[in-house]
Amino acid sequence: MRMPRSYVARIYRQGYQSLSGLVEDVHSGAKRPFRSLAELIALLRAPIARAPTSRGGSDSHSDR
Repeated sequence: MRMPRSYVARIYRQGYQSLSGLVEDVHSGAKRPFRSLAELIALLRAPIARAPTSRGGSDSHSDR
């Protein structure tokens, strides 16, 4: 079973038909902008690519 993803959506509205914002994947920290409701829905349906790790792919904690 796949774990549910958690997102933070920052939505900015300017006037009746202007909608934009930013969607952030809480787990990976990846952020994607959107400029319409259709783009927001598309971002929430598709997984956001994970941000590259700063450790070069190593998950070892042997330095502790």
